[in-house]
Amino acid sequence: MDEGRAPQFVRDDRLMMALTEINDALENITRPAADGLKHPIIFIVGCPRSGSTLLMQWIASLGVLAYPSNLVARFYANPYFGVRAQQALYTFDSKKQIIPEQTSEDAYKSSYGHTTGALAPSEFWYFWRRFFHFGENQKICDFHTGGHNLRGFVDELALMEMAFSMPLVMKAMILNWNLPDLYSLFDKCLMIDVSRQPEENAESLYFSRQDFFNDTEKWYSFKPPAYEWLKDLPPLEQVAGQVFYTRQSIERGLEKIPDHSVLKVSHEEFCKNPAAIYSQIKAKLQYMGTEMPEYRGIQQFEKTRTSRLSPAEKETISAYFKHLQTGAHTG
Repeated sequence: MDEGRAPQFVRDDRLMMALTEINDALENITRPAADGLKHPIIFIVGCPRSGSTLLMQWIASLGVLAYPSNLVARFYANPYFGVRAQQALYTFDSKKQIIPEQTSEDAYKSSYGHTTGALAPSEFWYFWRRFFHFGENQKICDFHTGGHNLRGFVDELALMEMAFSMPLVMKAMILNWNLPDLYSLFDKCLMIDVSRQPEENAESLYFSRQDFFNDTEKWYSFKPPAYEWLKDLPPLEQVAGQVFYTRQSIERGLEKIPDHSVLKVSHEEFCKNPAAIYSQIKAKLQYMGTEMPEYRGIQQFEKTRTSRLSPAEKETISAYFKHLQTGAHTG
């Protein structure tokens, strides 16, 4: 599972064994009954390395939406239990005997989606993989007929919302290729699509390979169906294709979802004015019957970027984007 990863990204076998034992024990424990979701559920979608982790960290800092924390995610087979454990160990522990009061020092630190701290937001992919079966790529062709546990997925989310007593938000990029299908499972749902300048996104994916695997030849993160032939291209063209076809699928999927359930967020604009993005989220949720408080968060994120690519490498990425835009291949 960890073949080729750089040492700092290799999983600890002792931890994995402990989590497996805990979750095997928790999976079939009787849960309370939850009568469906009471609020719109919010899903963050977009390309890997597009700013989704920062967006989730910002949402977590506001304290007005629930989300799967690193602590809750350890109980992926029974996240309701995870939420109640978090409440017992932190939320309802006024003396903070177990988990100390959280500071803002590490609130926006992360490494390739991995955040630090018990209450920091988790990507939660172990939970998603309980219910959905993926092949070599992440597109599910038999979403409603392939034996995926759709009812169990919705029920677990409803239980989490019930335990938190507030609307629930989480990343959903693992289903970038099935967004209308995901939307169809809920009465009220908001898809927040975070995007980044394509060439910049592709460059970030390229160096993610280097940092994560010490090898730019190895594929990083989710695979679109076009992976079947992208994998035979040079790495710079691969990452351009990964961004192009992922964005293409997201945009085509969101076109099939009502406008009131879609919010498009530019990473650049988010960094400049988070309050404006909050106002848009608030308006979308209000339209669906959920009121949100006034904004009390950070006013701006400093966005600094120095390219690590040579001019020739940049041109390779730009040229391949232009090539794909001509429709030379289909995703």
